[in-house]
Amino acid sequence: MRRGIVALVVIAVMSACSSGKDDDDPRTVPEGITPEDAYFAFKQRITNGTQFRLLEIRLSKANICDRKTVPSETEWVDLNILVPPTSGIPAAIYGAGLDGQAEIVLQTSKSAECQSSQGLGVSRGSITIQEIDATHVKGSFVGTNTDTRLDLKGTFNAKPCPNDLSACL
Repeated sequence: MRRGIVALVVIAVMSACSSGKDDDDPRTVPEGITPEDAYFAFKQRITNGTQFRLLEIRLSKANICDRKTVPSETEWVDLNILVPPTSGIPAAIYGAGLDGQAEIVLQTSKSAECQSSQGLGVSRGSITIQEIDATHVKGSFVGTNTDTRLDLKGTFNAKPCPNDLSACL
């Protein structure tokens, strides 16, 4: 009888430990985000005293353009491409992380209404812009960081953000 109870306890503990997501699984694009859940904006950024033009693309199920509706712990993906201020941003492949002038970051809001956020960036990757004009930006991205276990990839068909995307930086 005692062995039966011990066996049941061991099975229950093993089941509890094996259910749920493995901590070693990589972090990926949040579930449910589609290519149409993307918005873009053009901005200016100063890095090390140099001004750059920035194309910022956000992929999120929450309406990132209206920060009042963003709950705490919301995850989204930021795609940023930096070019000199006099340059346009043509359809091209842009290296991300250590590979170039772009960033791919998995962000998490840390307070209601997106008053602050925290992110993990890829160390290697790329952003491909296939089409770009004033009404949409279409493309794809792929990036990894083995140190933070990121494996981010996806596509986007972004529309212009009617409000300021910096609301959730």
